[in-house]
Amino acid sequence: MNVSFFEYLWVADMERIHSQMLAWIFSPDCIALDTKEKQILFNQLFGKNINIDVKKMIIETEYSWQLLDDNKKTRISLDIIFKDDKRVIVIENKFKSSEHSNQLENYKKFIKKEFPELTWSYFFLTLIDSPSESKEWRNISYMDLYQGLSQFKSNPTNKDWVILSEYSIYLEKLQNTLTDVKDSPSDYDFIFTDWSKKKQDKKVDDYEDKWKYWLFIAKNQLETILQKMWLTWIAKKVKDWKYYISETHGTGIVDFIIQEDIQYRWKPYFSTLQLQWKTLKFTIMRDWEKNKDNINKNNMNRFIKIMENFTDRRWYKAKANKPIRNEYASLSKTMINPYWKMKDNEIVNFLKEEITNAKRLTKELIQKLQ
Repeated sequence: MNVSFFEYLWVADMERIHSQMLAWIFSPDCIALDTKEKQILFNQLFGKNINIDVKKMIIETEYSWQLLDDNKKTRISLDIIFKDDKRVIVIENKFKSSEHSNQLENYKKFIKKEFPELTWSYFFLTLIDSPSESKEWRNISYMDLYQGLSQFKSNPTNKDWVILSEYSIYLEKLQNTLTDVKDSPSDYDFIFTDWSKKKQDKKVDDYEDKWKYWLFIAKNQLETILQKMWLTWIAKKVKDWKYYISETHGTGIVDFIIQEDIQYRWKPYFSTLQLQWKTLKFTIMRDWEKNKDNINKNNMNRFIKIMENFTDRRWYKAKANKPIRNEYASLSKTMINPYWKMKDNEIVNFLKEEITNAKRLTKELIQKLQ
């Protein structure tokens, strides 16, 4: 498989590079596309109703500011903004990372203060088309960008087109990789086992003669984001359950929300069924991002004591996180078969059964809290 120019530079997996590329594509400095083509691409990505003329818009990346909110300074850094005299478009670029620290809500506060006279629109740009937690942020994906660029005819005599063409080649590889991993996750075991390796520690010989996109994934550090893609895909198949995707130390996590607003000693908690690597957990937690007031260790100890004496003994190893940043207690059990080696219907049915068990545990927990 040929290596694209962006891969040779070892920068293709860097989020900022993609932000700069998107800004360059729509800037007057890029002549790979003419103004009409840029407007077509812009309207396809962001919608005709945005009504911004690409010839007149101002483009900025890494737009930084200090936001004073409730007497606390928060540093804001917007990945990309497009604006004219009537509207501002904010793009949060999440190539491989995840939403965190209530950042999208902070960005909205900043935009409203910084540009009070303008109409604003928010877009959440992701590799795996993962939804944002805020309804005001519309989702767009890198695959949308690739499909948009693919419609334009090549012009090899145009020096800027050569750069754009190399970028499109990289995006095409990304799309093909996502499709192949989604279709055959068991062929890509290493994304669930090699996530802790640094780029310089990966030996080409360990990946080069393996499955089709092994080396591409390894060199671009895509292991964690592909875990999250596959978990998102499976979670969508477990219908009628709210879920959210996160990560910790390079491993993807999916939490199915079992019950929200569990009140205990004037604090709101919620329970989840959590799947992470080879471990399944029943958790009770409080959203520390929205509740940064004092963490109640007594409540955690109470939850753990109840969990240790649950009627359902299939759950074991009751433990609590150190309550430094959030209140979180869990019961865990190791899965016999790793989820990525299970067939689609097998993992979906397994999760549905465990969600039913988690509902039962939640009910028992609430009863014993009273």
